[in-house]
Amino acid sequence: MPRRSYSAKLKLEVISYAEEHGNRAAGRKFDADESNVTLWRRNKDESKQMTKIKKARRGKNPIILSLEKFCLNGRRTHISQKLPADIEEKLMNFQKFIIKMRREKGYPL
Repeated sequence: MPRRSYSAKLKLEVISYAEEHGNRAAGRKFDADESNVTLWRRNKDESKQMTKIKKARRGKNPIILSLEKFCLNGRRTHISQKLPADIEEKLMNFQKFIIKMRREKGYPL
């Protein structure tokens, strides 16, 4: 079965169905592994506190929180490079060059 991510809302639906009908039946109905249903039932309280659309509990928590914040701050990007003032002229010249080369080589336009 390929890896999938599930929202907290879906997990809570699966949990409530599993409490009535069992883990295996819930897994079959919602197309999830029985082991996942068991884990979700174990972490039911945390799933209730999550935002309903968030993909809840994906991955491990960082060991050193300050190091995690430092790494995330280093990944911030700046405003991208600005386009040159004569971009339209350069673009037109490039397109003319391509059309000319296609005609010379006999490629369809």
